[in-house]
Amino acid sequence: MITLAKLFLVVAVASAGACGIGTLGTAVYLYSGGIAAVDVETADVDLFIPVPLRLLDVGIGVARFVVPDFDIERELDAETREHLKEMQPMIDQLVDELGSLPSGELVRVRNGEDLVVIRSARGHLKVEVDTPDARVRVSLPQRGARRVSKQALALAGM
Repeated sequence: MITLAKLFLVVAVASAGACGIGTLGTAVYLYSGGIAAVDVETADVDLFIPVPLRLLDVGIGVARFVVPDFDIERELDAETREHLKEMQPMIDQLVDELGSLPSGELVRVRNGEDLVVIRSARGHLKVEVDTPDARVRVSLPQRGARRVSKQALALAGM
C-alpha cells in the first residue's frame, strides 16, 4: 500500500513538474518578445491589457500562409502605392531606428482640452492620450515594435 502511495506521489510530482516546465517555457518565450500594455480609463471603463508581441509574430506568420499571394497592386490604388514608394526610404530608416530611440519626448499635440504625447522612455515607446472623457496609455517595447514593423512591411511587400 505504501509503495502504491509513493508511486502516485512520484507520478503527481512529475506531472506537475512537466506542466510547470511547459508553462514556464511558454511564459519565457512570450516575455522574450516584449510585452505591450494598453490602459484605458473612461467613466464607464477601466481596462488594462498586457499584449505579448510574440502573438503578433505568430499572427503575421499565419497571415503569410493564409494570404501567400498578397498583391499590393490589388489592395492599394496607384496614387497610394506611388506615395508609399516615395516614402519607402524614410519608412525603412524609421523602422530601423525604432529599436534605439533616445529617451525623451518625440511628439506633443494639443487641441483644445485634448492632449497626445509620444515619448521614448527606458526602451519603450509610450503614447499618452488625455481628453476630458478618457485617458489612454499605450506602452510598447522599441525593439519589439521594430521587429513587428519589419515583419508587417515584409508581409505587405515593402
